[in-house]
Amino acid sequence: MVNYQRRLAAISAQITARNPSGDNSYRSTLRLDEYWLFKQSGPQAIVRDFLPTARFPTDVYSDLLHHGLIPDPFRGMNEQAVQWVSEKTWVYRTSFTTPKDALMARHIVLILEGLDTFATVEINGVEILRSDNMFIRHEMDIRSLVHFDALNILEISFSNAVEKADEVMNNLPDHQWGTMGGDPKRTAVRKAQYHFGWDWGPRLVTCGPWKPVRLEFYQSRITDIHARPLLDDDLKSAKIEMVANVDGDADAVVFEVLIEGHLVGKCTAKASPAGTSAVITVDNPELWWPFTHGAQPLYTLRTHLLQNGRQLDSSSIRFGIRKVELVQRFLIDQDGTSFFLKINNVPMFLSGSCWIPADSLTTRITPEKYRSWVTLARSGNQSMIRVWGGGIFEHAALYDACDELGVLVWQDFMFACGNYPTHQSMLNSIKVEAEQNVTALRSHPSIVLWAGNNEDYLWVLLASLEYDPEDKDPQSWLRTNFPARYIYEHLLPEVCKRFIPDIPYHPGSPFGGSTAMDPEVGDLHQWGVWHMEQAPYQEYPNMGGRFVSEFGMQALPVRSTAEEYFAESESAERSVEGEMVKWHNKSDGAEERLKRYLNFNFPEYEMGLDNHIYYTQLLQSEAVSTAYRSWKREWRGPGREYCGGALVWQLNDCWPVTSWAIVDFHLRPKMAFWAVKRESALQTIGLQRTDEGKIEVWAGNGTVSPKVVDVVLKIWDVRDGKELLVKELCHGFILEGNQSTELTTLELSKDLKSPNIAVAAYLRENESKNLIASHVNFHEPLKEVPFQRPEKLSCKLCSDDDSTWVELSAEVPMKGVLVEFVGDVADNTIFEDNGVDLVPGEVLRLKVAGIQRNSRLGLAVRWLGGYEVFESRASDSLIKKRIP
Repeated sequence: MVNYQRRLAAISAQITARNPSGDNSYRSTLRLDEYWLFKQSGPQAIVRDFLPTARFPTDVYSDLLHHGLIPDPFRGMNEQAVQWVSEKTWVYRTSFTTPKDALMARHIVLILEGLDTFATVEINGVEILRSDNMFIRHEMDIRSLVHFDALNILEISFSNAVEKADEVMNNLPDHQWGTMGGDPKRTAVRKAQYHFGWDWGPRLVTCGPWKPVRLEFYQSRITDIHARPLLDDDLKSAKIEMVANVDGDADAVVFEVLIEGHLVGKCTAKASPAGTSAVITVDNPELWWPFTHGAQPLYTLRTHLLQNGRQLDSSSIRFGIRKVELVQRFLIDQDGTSFFLKINNVPMFLSGSCWIPADSLTTRITPEKYRSWVTLARSGNQSMIRVWGGGIFEHAALYDACDELGVLVWQDFMFACGNYPTHQSMLNSIKVEAEQNVTALRSHPSIVLWAGNNEDYLWVLLASLEYDPEDKDPQSWLRTNFPARYIYEHLLPEVCKRFIPDIPYHPGSPFGGSTAMDPEVGDLHQWGVWHMEQAPYQEYPNMGGRFVSEFGMQALPVRSTAEEYFAESESAERSVEGEMVKWHNKSDGAEERLKRYLNFNFPEYEMGLDNHIYYTQLLQSEAVSTAYRSWKREWRGPGREYCGGALVWQLNDCWPVTSWAIVDFHLRPKMAFWAVKRESALQTIGLQRTDEGKIEVWAGNGTVSPKVVDVVLKIWDVRDGKELLVKELCHGFILEGNQSTELTTLELSKDLKSPNIAVAAYLRENESKNLIASHVNFHEPLKEVPFQRPEKLSCKLCSDDDSTWVELSAEVPMKGVLVEFVGDVADNTIFEDNGVDLVPGEVLRLKVAGIQRNSRLGLAVRWLGGYEVFESRASDSLIKKRIP
C-alpha cells in the first residue's frame, strides 16, 4: 500500500489545483485514477494477490496482459487460451483520503462513469451499488460513509457476464433469443455486443472499471448544461436556448456565449431546481459545416453558479451552430421516397464508412489514436462515419475530433443483429442508458442522425418475427415475439424528442418499407454481394438504394499486420490457407467466398502471403469503388436524389484480422482506402460499359457552384499500349453544382468492343486546363484482359522543398499499381494516393509523407500480373512531412 502521508499530500494537491482559493463553497474534484489494484476472487484463484492495474480506466484482459499472466490474445490463436478470464470474478480496489478542506462540503459524491458490466460497489465494506449496464453512469452521495483524515477503501467486484446472461435467459423461456452474429446470450445483457465475438472480432468478454471514477465535494453545483441553437430559415440569426441544471442552493446562473475567446452574448437567470434557462440571440452566426462544404467554428457556452455574488461552480461546453434535416420525400421519375441529409439548407450526398470500436480492449484507445482515425477518414474524403450499434457509445475524443475536423456522425443506439427482451427492468435500464448518452453527446455538432439499432429489423425479416407496420399501438408490440419494436419505435424516439428534438431519429439501420430492406424507402444494407446471393460486385450498379449504409468486400490487412496472425509459429503453419489465417477471419465460409470472388475476377497466382494480400486488396478496392461510383451517379439533382449516400462496411478493425475494413487495426490503409478517397472526391468522373458495347460517361460535382469543364476520352490497346482514340466529349460544359450529370453515351466501333481496350476519361477545368478528376475503365472480369508486362516501367522517388512523391510511368496500361517502401521506412509513412491504374502517356505523382532524412530504402511496385523492386535512397532534402 502506498505511503499514507504521500497519498494525503497528492490528494490535497489535486483538490487545491481544482479550487486554488481554498473556498469550501466551491465544487472540487478528486480523480480516482491512481493506485488501483486488481485480483481474482473465489476458490482456486490464479491471481490471488492484488496487483497494480496497467492503467486507469482499465479492463481485466489489459491488466493480465500487462503482468504477463496471459498471452496476447491478438497473436496467433491465443484467443482460445484466454477464455477462462471471462469465467471468473474480478475485484478492483483503490483507496483515497478525504482531506479536512473537503469535510465542509455538504455533498461528497462518488461518480462512476462506466462499469463493465455486472458490478458490486462497496465503500469501506458497505455495499452502495449493484450495476448491470455498461453504458450507464452512476452518482452516489457517500458523505456519511467516508472516513475523515483516514484511508477509505473503494472496492468493485465484477461478476461473470455470461453466467448473468444465462440467468436472464432462463427467466424468459418464451423469448426468441436468435441472433445474426455472436453469442445469442449477448442480447440478454447491456454490454458491448461485440465482446461476445463477431464475424470480424474475437470473443473477449471483458470486465472492469472502463470509464473514469472521481469524487466531487460541493455545497451546490451545476450538474448539466446544454446549448440548443435554433437557426432562422435564412441562416442569418440564431437563438441559443441555454439550460443549466443545478443541485443545491444558489441565487443565479450567468450564461456566456463565446467564440475563439470573444464574448458574443451574456445574461443572468434566476437559479431554479427545475432547470435554469435563458436565450441569447447571435446575429450572423458562424456556421458549422462538414469539411467538404466549409469551416468548423465552435462556440463555447460558459456558465457560473452564484450565491450572494459568490461563485459556487462553473462549467462549460462547446457547440456548433448548424441546421440538420433528414429529407424523405417523393421523387421525380422513380417510385419511393428520398433519404438524404440537408446541412444548413444544403442537400448533401454523403460518402463515408461504418465505425466499430478500434480495439477489443477499448480502454487502450488513446485520444490521440481517436484523432488519428478521424484525421485518416477525413484525408480519405469521407464526410461521414456511422458509429455501429454493436459497439459502444464512443469516447468523447472521437466526437471532439469529428467536431473539429468536420466529419459527420451517424450514431446508432447500442443494439445489433438480434431480438432484445423487454422485461421491465431491461426497459428501465435502457431508458436511463438512452437519456444519459443522448444528453452527454447532444452538444456535438458532428452528430447529425441517431438510429435505433443495427439490423434488428433485418433479423425480424430473416427469423419471420411478427411485425405489422399498420399496428400503431406500442403496448401491443410488447405482446409479440418482436417486443424490441417498443424500444426502437416508442422508447428511444420519446427520449430523442425530449432531449434532441432538432436531430433526426431513424428507427433502425436498415429501416424502410415493409421489409426493412426496401431499395426505394429508407436506408439499405446491401449484402447481395458477399453475403446473401453472393452476386458479382459488377452487379453493384443495379443494387443501390436511397441510402446504402452498409456494403463491402473482405481483404487481408497489410503484410506487417498479417504477420501477427502467425505469432511465433513455424514456417509450415504460415500458409495463407492454414489454421492461423483462418482463425483471423471470423466470417463463416469466408475463405471459400474469397476464393470464388478471386477466381472469377483474376487469373491464377502463386498463393504466397504477399500475393494473396495484394489480390484480396485489389478485389476489395475494385468492388467498393464500383459501388461508390455507380451509387454516387444516382445523386441527380433536386427531386432526383435517388441515392443520398454510401457508407462502406467498415472503416476499421478491433484486432489484426481479415475483414471488410478498408484500414487495418494499426491504421495501415488497404488499397480500398485510396479507391474510396478517389470516388468520394467532390468532383469525379465515371465510365461504364454497356452490354451493347457502348461507353456511358458521367461526372459529379459535389460543390454548390457550377463548374465550367472540358472532358476528354482516350482509348488504348492493352496489348501494346497503342493509342486508338482521342476524343473531346465536352468543351466549356457547365457542370451543375451538387449533382451528377450524364455527359454522353459513346457508340464504339466494332474493333473497340473487345476486352483488349482500356478507356480513360479526364475532367479538366475549362480555363486553367488543370486536371480535376480521371477514371480508367477496363473490361471485366479482369482476368479476361490480356495485360502485358511493361518493359519501360519507371518508378522513382522525387522531392522538392515542399513535398515528396513517387513518380510512375509505363508504355502499356496497368491495373492496380501499388507502391510500397522496403527498407528502413517509418511505420507512419502515408501515401496520398496508391493502388492506381496507369496508362501510357501519363506520369503519375503519388505524394507521400513520413520519409526520414537519409533513409535507405527501395520501392516495391506490384500490379495485376507483376512485381518489381526499384533501388532508391532518400536524399538529404527528404524530411518527414505530414500530408494535409
